[in-house]
Amino acid sequence: MSRFRSVSRSLSWALAAQMIISVGQLVYAALTARLFTPAEFGGLAAALSLVGILSLLTTTGLPSFVLKESELGGRAVLTVRLFGLLGGILSAVVFVVLVPSWLLILRAPEGHVYVGLLAVGQAIGPSAAIEAALLRREIQPKKDALALLLSFLLSSGCGIIMALLIRQSWTLAAVVALQSLLLAVLSRLFQTHKRAQGIPLFYRTIMGFTRKITAQNTGFFLLQRVPEWIVSASLGSSALGQFTRGASLAQMPATALNAALGRAMQPYWRLISQPHVADRAMNDAATLSAGIAFPIFGIVAVNAGALVDLWLGEGWEQAGALATLLAIGAGLAVPFGSLASGQEMRGNFKHVRRAQWSMTGALVIPVLLLVTTHSIWWAAAAVTISTFVGLLVMAISSATSHTGFRVRMRSRLVRRLTSLALWSAGVSVLGLLAGLEAARLVSPAGRIAEAVMQISVAGTVSAFVWLLTFRWHETNRVLRRRGVRLPSFVGGRSV
Repeated sequence: MSRFRSVSRSLSWALAAQMIISVGQLVYAALTARLFTPAEFGGLAAALSLVGILSLLTTTGLPSFVLKESELGGRAVLTVRLFGLLGGILSAVVFVVLVPSWLLILRAPEGHVYVGLLAVGQAIGPSAAIEAALLRREIQPKKDALALLLSFLLSSGCGIIMALLIRQSWTLAAVVALQSLLLAVLSRLFQTHKRAQGIPLFYRTIMGFTRKITAQNTGFFLLQRVPEWIVSASLGSSALGQFTRGASLAQMPATALNAALGRAMQPYWRLISQPHVADRAMNDAATLSAGIAFPIFGIVAVNAGALVDLWLGEGWEQAGALATLLAIGAGLAVPFGSLASGQEMRGNFKHVRRAQWSMTGALVIPVLLLVTTHSIWWAAAAVTISTFVGLLVMAISSATSHTGFRVRMRSRLVRRLTSLALWSAGVSVLGLLAGLEAARLVSPAGRIAEAVMQISVAGTVSAFVWLLTFRWHETNRVLRRRGVRLPSFVGGRSV
């Protein structure tokens, strides 16, 4: 089996699991949004933001280290597991100490109810990530997908039952802790490879790579969270709840896509030795991820208001309006994440740092406008503009081979991404116009019925046009060059 086909096989399993998880997240969010208030969700988001920072600072690089190393014996695995356990405990203690001041700064007192359970999840989280990485290293996509899927379904199912029976908001945090525990246990049980003892790893060996990964992932996390922190600090937890719910409409499928792509591709980067081969693989991966993400998030963006009405119900109108801009940013984040992950796993950190600095500069003006005008729209604009600039810079600096090849790769990738973005915008707007016209002609009774009509028609028309025109898209060319056979009606023949 070729490496591309092996990656495709892994990706199919990861995507299947992530699609089920995304649907489950939508159902979970829809149910809990009807049980708890925006302020309670805002308190959870504020507390989780501190959890995210501490996780990044302590153990974020260890799973990447596990996947990057060409040889990893039993002693090395034991050392990494010990680092993960100690890092999780340390970050949980620091979380408990810092969270009261953190919630005070963000004006989110509702977050105090989640502290205990989030601390438990924080202690377990690093070990869960390491065990999942060890399972992915064995290149067992079925078991990896099953572990991820079961941990989500079981924890979310228990959370929904508790929320319906108890009606207490702390049950939202119980899902976080239970999912980490289940992922750690299932990933460990599914591992089958027996490892030789090998040579032990030393602190400097581990930290040399993980320190760089940690610094860059922390930078990305801060770039993503600064707008919502300012929203919370200046507008309060209710506004933060609206912002995070609007963002989650797009972030859940974006996270699913990024996770599936990462889980499928990360174990293979260490097997590519030639720089020009790695460059071409990264560009093709970015093209394919954009070919998947751009039309999906284009459809979400133009139908965001109707989707939020259908998903969350009354009281979340502002979230629906924000979701349009945030969905565009989420779509751009998918190929960006693919490029950044590939560069990091290849050890090319300077390209990622350059993109981070560019994203930081792009945040300045929208954040200043957010602070001065107190308009939450600038928070959504900050996220989208920053992601666009980061993707552009990453695409321009993606190739690392000799000069002539690098110039060709840069121009080719930028051209591919521009073509896919314009095509996706056209497909999405055409579907929206059809959906609005159908809703006007049929005039269904009630907002929910109107939203269902608009979404179903818009999605159907957009998908049909997407299939009809796929033979001329950049993704089709990449797939054919890689030897993937497609049905003739979507481009299986030469063009």
